[in-house]
Amino acid sequence: MITITKSVIFKWKLDFADHYQWTTENELYNTKTMRKINKTVNVYSVGYWIGKRFYTIENLRKHLVRIDKIDCPF
Repeated sequence: MITITKSVIFKWKLDFADHYQWTTENELYNTKTMRKINKTVNVYSVGYWIGKRFYTIENLRKHLVRIDKIDCPF
């Protein structure tokens, strides 16, 4: 059996949905399920499906918040 592990570092999150976060490689993940959310094209707009709504990249940039360092006691 072969096991592959990938380490991800999150840099940005959305202010209205904290569990959607971007990595340093500009990939969007749902941190509740750890699934990667693919960038899609809807009509002529490029963006992401978050929940059941489509958000363009321009609209999501308004809601990005940088993640502060989290002090872990372990």
